[in-house]
Amino acid sequence: MGRKDLVSLITPRVGEGPLEHSDEWTFVSERRKTLYNVGEEIGQDELKKLKALLTVELRVGKRTMDTVKDVWDCLDIMEERLLDSELFPFLKTVYTTDERLLEIIDDFAKGSASAGATGGQSIEETRAQEVAEHVHQRTNLDTENETTSQLQSQLSAYEIGKQAGICIIINNEIFFDRNKHPPRCGTDVDGDSLRELFTMFGYEIGLHENKTCLEIRHLLDEVRKKDHKDNGALVVCILSHGDFNTVTGACSTDLVIDEIMIPFRADCCPSLSGKPKLFILQICQGQKTQRIVFHPTDAVKAEGDYNLTQDKAEVTDSPTLHRGPFLAEADFLIAFATMRGYASYRNGNGSFFIQSLVDLLRKRSPSEDVVSILVEVTHDVSQKIGKTEEGQYVAQIPESIIRLTKKFFLHPMNSKV
Repeated sequence: MGRKDLVSLITPRVGEGPLEHSDEWTFVSERRKTLYNVGEEIGQDELKKLKALLTVELRVGKRTMDTVKDVWDCLDIMEERLLDSELFPFLKTVYTTDERLLEIIDDFAKGSASAGATGGQSIEETRAQEVAEHVHQRTNLDTENETTSQLQSQLSAYEIGKQAGICIIINNEIFFDRNKHPPRCGTDVDGDSLRELFTMFGYEIGLHENKTCLEIRHLLDEVRKKDHKDNGALVVCILSHGDFNTVTGACSTDLVIDEIMIPFRADCCPSLSGKPKLFILQICQGQKTQRIVFHPTDAVKAEGDYNLTQDKAEVTDSPTLHRGPFLAEADFLIAFATMRGYASYRNGNGSFFIQSLVDLLRKRSPSEDVVSILVEVTHDVSQKIGKTEEGQYVAQIPESIIRLTKKFFLHPMNSKV
C-alpha cells in the first residue's frame, strides 16, 4: 500500500521508529495468519454454530456473547482462552467437513503454514497485503455493524441457567367416554420419545399419564409454585385428544388452552419471567382434513386425535391466547401439531408431529435454535401422508405461536463439539 506508517501503528516495535522495509518482517506470526485464513473460510452458518459452541463448551457469558458480531470476535475469545494445543484441535472438530479449513490448520500444526504467496509474490509483499486486506475488511465490518447492531442485540440467546429446567409430559391414552374419545394408540411411543429427548437435554422430567382436567390444573399449579430461579426454561408437553382451543382430559371433558398457559405468565410465576416457556401440544384443533391434491402410494396408517362425535367447542373469531398485558405473555413458544380447525394424526409408531419434532431437535440442537428447527419440522410433517381405515388420505401442517424475545437453544448434557 505504501503506508508504512499505518503498519507501524498496528504493530510498533519497542524502541524503534516507524517500521522500515527489511528482510526479516516478524510482526505477523504464523499463528495469526492461520487464524486469519480460517476466519476467511467461515460463513454465516458456521458462525452461528461457532457462537453456540462458545456458549456451551467455553461457557462464555451472555454479556460477552452480546458483544460478538463476527467471526473475528469469536476467534479473539478463543485465542484468549485456549492454548494452541487446544485452539486448533477445537477448530478442527467444529469444521470437520470443510477440507480447506482442515488443510490450513494441519499445515500450521505441521509447522509448514505459508503466508499464502502465489506466483512471484514475495513474502514481504504478501504480509503487507494481508494486513491491508484485514484492515480494509475490519473497516467494512465496523460500518456494517453500525447499521446492524440494533438488530443483532434483539437476536441474542436466552441464558442457559444453572439447570436446564423442568419438563412436564402429560400423556393421555385412555378416556372415560371411549365412544367419544377412543384410546390413542401409539401415544406411549411419543411419551417415551419426549422423555428420552429432554432427559438428554438435562431437564427434570415429570411423566404423567391419563390425567383428568382437574388433575392437570393441580399438576401445573404445583409446577408454577416451584422456584425456577436456577432453571433455564420450562417445557410442557400435552398429548391428548382435543378440539379448537381445547385439550381433552382423561375425564372426557375439555380444558381451555388458556388455562394451561396462564399459570406461567410473568405476573403469575415471577421466577420464570424472562425465561423461555415451550409448550408442545399433540392434539387436534378441529375435524377438518388438509386438502391433498394427489393420492400417494406410500401412505401410512393414520388415526385422528379429534373428538369423534359431532359436538364441537364454540369457535370464536378472536382466540383467547393473546389476552392480558404483552410483557406478561412474553417468552412463550407454543408448538401445535396442526393448524387451528384441523386434525392431527398418529399410528402405532407415534404421531407424525412428535416423532418429527424429537428427531430434528436431537439432530439440530444446539447448532440451530428451536424456532428454526420448528420450521424444518413443519416441512417434514407436511411430507407425511396417512391413510385412515376408511381409505381417506390425510395430512397435516403444524403451527406455532412465537412470543420469544430471544433465540432459544437446547443444549445436550455433556455435549461434545
